[in-house]
Amino acid sequence: MWTRKELKTKAKHALSGYRYWWAVVVSGIIAFISTLGLNSASGNVFLPLSGIINADKLRDAQGQLPDGTTLSLKSIFETLVGKSNADDAVQLVILSVTIFFTVYLLVLVCIFIVKTLIQLFLVNPFLVSKNLFYVNNRNAMGKVRDLVTSFTRGSYSTIVKTMFMRDLYVGLWSLLLIIPGIIKSYSYFLVPYIIAENPSLPLSRVFEISKKTMKGQKLDLFVLQLSFLGWMILASATFFGLGFVFLDPYMEATYIEFYETMKLKASAENIIKEGELPVTVSTAAEG
Repeated sequence: MWTRKELKTKAKHALSGYRYWWAVVVSGIIAFISTLGLNSASGNVFLPLSGIINADKLRDAQGQLPDGTTLSLKSIFETLVGKSNADDAVQLVILSVTIFFTVYLLVLVCIFIVKTLIQLFLVNPFLVSKNLFYVNNRNAMGKVRDLVTSFTRGSYSTIVKTMFMRDLYVGLWSLLLIIPGIIKSYSYFLVPYIIAENPSLPLSRVFEISKKTMKGQKLDLFVLQLSFLGWMILASATFFGLGFVFLDPYMEATYIEFYETMKLKASAENIIKEGELPVTVSTAAEG
């Protein structure tokens, strides 16, 4: 039905001339905004839980010097402040370390909550708007101002809710095992593209269209994404990964071509009804 070469050829055509450089500007803006959300979080927020010191273990922990001398926290303080004050000193250290890790954990939890809210109310709407830009750019009508359409056309709350439910569904399936979460992420791959073009569609209908249309397409999409791996490795080797700003337009334009192809499939299989989504045939030169 479609080939990677065909989609990439159309993507290159959609990025010809000045349209590529506008896409680079958009990618740069989105990359900056994305750093504010969950995508920039490194590590596991709850990892410090394992670092909270167990008082008994810390007090009784022992180490051995090269000469065979055995040391413990208590023995060190016995040497420094005397045996009578050693227990109090150990307890003070334990309390201080425990407070430090507790505060550290609370700070990370607060950061996680803030990043989640930013992802939900700021980053996700911008990601949806980015898709609209690339849809328009495919027809030589993409403008940087397309990035604010999620906030200006009266569909903001719908977009926030739909993207939240997509992330929630994928997250819940990921709790079972990693593989089910990955499969669901591909089932709902089209959701941000569908609501970019028609945010008035009911939430259940958006997920229904994406799920039915992606049937039999998940593995092919995975291989399409994998085909960019070489470019991604090269981009990651650039200064602070700056190369991704120049690579992203090519990838996004290719995914838009995939989306347009999926709309044709959905139309042919009567998955979408008339007027739900605009279905057009690309006139881009191929080869």
